[in-house]
Amino acid sequence: MKKNKNGLIINLASIASSVGISDRFAYSMTKGAVLTMTYSIAKDYVKNNVRCNAISPGGVFNNQPEEFVRRLSELIPLGRMAKKHEYHSAIQFLCSDSSSYMNRRTQLRSVEEPRAQGATRSAQKASAMGALHNILQ
Repeated sequence: MKKNKNGLIINLASIASSVGISDRFAYSMTKGAVLTMTYSIAKDYVKNNVRCNAISPGGVFNNQPEEFVRRLSELIPLGRMAKKHEYHSAIQFLCSDSSSYMNRRTQLRSVEEPRAQGATRSAQKASAMGALHNILQ
């Protein structure tokens, strides 16, 4: 890509890369690393016309236990987990000329962060982390 002065990289992160999930240290850490790597690659290779973006899904159904699905779905504005195929269009968009100006972006967070009136952003994130932690127990 660098040699050809053209390229596109799309990484798969997770909502855990932004909010962290209690008792899921390794998962949250590695997805956070994917997100940070995306930012670094985007900055380092933009001069070579190589773009790098990430998708950060939250709650993709993959035959998880019924109780897990029910509890996570309660946090999602649509009331359900995503289906794998629902991310295809977003990936196709990021691969298309329509997104040629997008670099270092993260798309598709689907878990609602609870918003208490007057709550700070860090308090909102802590609340979302707590909710995800409870689901994963």
